[in-house]
Order: sequence, then C-alpha cells, then structure tokens
Amino acid sequence: MQRSSTTLVSTIILLLGCRATDTASPSPSPRVAEVQRIEKDLGYGSSDAFQRRASSNDEPLCYWTEKLKLPRNYESLRLRRSSDQGCGVDEDRYDLFRYEPEALARPRPAISPSLEQASDERLRVVVAHEDFHRQYEARSLPTDFEEAAATLAGFLVAAEVASSLRGEERSFLEKAELINEAHRRLSSTYADHRRRKLPRGDAIDAKQRIFGALRASCESDKEKPQTFDPCPSADNNAGLAFDHTYTERYPLLFELYLATGRDTAKTIALLLRPRPASARSSRGAEEWFRRLLHEEQAGR
Repeated sequence: MQRSSTTLVSTIILLLGCRATDTASPSPSPRVAEVQRIEKDLGYGSSDAFQRRASSNDEPLCYWTEKLKLPRNYESLRLRRSSDQGCGVDEDRYDLFRYEPEALARPRPAISPSLEQASDERLRVVVAHEDFHRQYEARSLPTDFEEAAATLAGFLVAAEVASSLRGEERSFLEKAELINEAHRRLSSTYADHRRRKLPRGDAIDAKQRIFGALRASCESDKEKPQTFDPCPSADNNAGLAFDHTYTERYPLLFELYLATGRDTAKTIALLLRPRPASARSSRGAEEWFRRLLHEEQAGR
C-alpha cells in the first residue's frame, strides 16, 4: 500500500533492491484499463501505474516487533526482506508477520504475477487503492489517513466497476472496528505491564485471550468479503499493527461517506480536497476531516 509518491512499503523495497524484471506493455490490460477509466470519471487524475508487467513476484517482507509491544502502524515495525532461508527472526522473542506484496514497488507500480492471477474483484480494489495513492493531494496525508482513504476509495471505485462489490466497504468497516478494539485493549494491557501493574505472564495470557476473541469474531458465520480477509494478517502484534495502519481512521472516513448520501464521486472529491498545511499531521488531518463531516451533516 502506498505512501507519498510510492508507499512506505514500496520505498523500502526499492531501498532493499528490486529483483523482478519489468516488461513493457503496449497498453494496460483490459481489466486495469476498465478500472482506470472509471477512476477518471470519479475524479482521479490520469495514472501511469500498472502499465508494465513484472516477470516475478517480489520477495516477501518480514515485519516484527516485541512480544509485549504494539506499534501504532507499520511505520514503527522492524522490517527486512525475506531470503531463501526465511526471515531470520527469533519467533520465541518476537512477533513476526510475513507480507507478500501484490503491487510491486517501482517508481510506477507494476502488475505482479500474483496480481495478474488475482480475481477480477481483488484486482479492481488493488488498482483503485494504489492509484489513489498516486493522486497529488493523497501524498500529503499522514500515513494513517492516507491508507484509510486509499482503502475506502479502492472499495468505492471497484463497486462502480462491478455492482456486485457494493457492500465491501461496509464489510471492511466491521473488520476495522474489530481490529481497532483489539488494538486498544492490547495497548492498555501492555501499558499496564510497563507500569508494573501486570506481571509478564498475566500480560501474555491477556494477549492470548484478546487474539482468541478477535479470531472468533472475524470467523463468525457471516457472509465473507470478496476482496479481503476479514481476520488479522497475523494473530500477533506485528500483524495487528500492520492492519491497524489501514483500519484506525477508516470509521471516520466511512462516516464522511455516509454523510454524502453514499455519493462515491463526492466522497473522493472530499478525500482529495486541498488541505491546509496543518492537516499533514494526524491530529490536523483528523480535525480537517471532522470539519468536512460536520459540513456535510449540516448541509443534509
């Protein structure tokens, strides 16, 4: 997922070195072209992404953190590229999440073999998500808001391409609420441990209960989403922190979408509206989007 002119993840992959070879395509694949045509109708600028195919997938990335430490998002996780020998992380000491990127990191995102083989539904969401990141106004958002906005926009654009995807945005809201609540509970647990209010063994037990409850909730007998896993990326601190990057601000932006009367074009216009410099921080961005929300609610 993207940050600034490329995603934070993409930037790190570039620094680590690209292994796959890109081949030029005379035009984007029909599936990509279909999404990008709808994007322009909804207010996106032109995109030069996904015009090339990569010969192979990039190696997985290894994210990890301490057993009783929960970062806010992926920016604070430790990271290295996986090798043939694996991640080289001691999982007795650390929580590990092994991430396999779908959109290959390049100055312009390329179509990876895994994305080429993905379902039409998944590809539509990924392309719209990544193309949102390449919009000028998206690049100045802080990570938590940029990822949440790209996630919402990805679902909304994909649903305009295929009406069968309507409802994915609400399903993700359910996941976001589960992830955010688990993150709050675990953060409180670990804070109590750091203050020596909770012994390490009790903190580990609480952690297991919270992840167990999260897993039970996300695997409940409800209709499964078509384009994402309703459960955390990994049942540990690394997977939860990674997911929290996308979910933390999603409920606020979803509320803004509802305030527009579920108007996709208007929502995208609000997500990409020019903002004051103060909105470059998380607090400033929250104030900005709450102001937009209040204006939409007052105008209805």
